[in-house]
Amino acid sequence: MSISDDFALWATDVLLRVVNGEFKALTADAEQALKKLNELWDLIRQHGKATRNDLTYAIKQYLLKHPDSSEQYKRWIYANATNLMYNAVFGMTAQQLEEFLTCGRNKSRDNLDSKCLDKIDRVESAICDLINDQDIEPMEAVERYVKFMKLKPMFPNKKLESYDLN
Repeated sequence: MSISDDFALWATDVLLRVVNGEFKALTADAEQALKKLNELWDLIRQHGKATRNDLTYAIKQYLLKHPDSSEQYKRWIYANATNLMYNAVFGMTAQQLEEFLTCGRNKSRDNLDSKCLDKIDRVESAICDLINDQDIEPMEAVERYVKFMKLKPMFPNKKLESYDLN
C-alpha cells in the first residue's frame, strides 16, 4: 500500500465521520486555547470601549474650554478625528473600513482582530492624553501623534469568528 492509498483511506474515514456527525475538529486543548483567545479579545474590546469613551470625553472637554468653535466644527470633530486616526492606522476612513469588513455602521471594532483593537486603543489613549494634558486641538493631536510615532497604516485584520465550543 502506498502513501497515497493510506491518505485516501484516512481521508475517507474522516469524511465519513464528518458526514455522520462523529468528527470533532478541535481537541480539548485547542478548545481551551480558543476559549482563552475569545476571552482575551473580549477584554481588549472592553478596554478599547473605555478608551474611546475617554477620548470622547476629552474632546467634549476641549470644546467646553473653546466655546468659540463653530457649530459645524462641534458637530463633526468626533467623526473627523476618528477618520483621521483610522487613516493613520489603516489607511482608510471609518466608512471604508466598515465596507472592507462588510459590517454595519459603527460596528468595525466588533469585527477587527485583537491586534488591530490594541493598536486603536494605544493611538486613542495617546491622543486623549495630548488633548487633556496639553489642550491640543483634537485633529492636531492626531496629526502630532502620527508624526511623532511615524505611524504607518497596517492591514485591518478581521476578527476570527467565535466557535461554538459545546
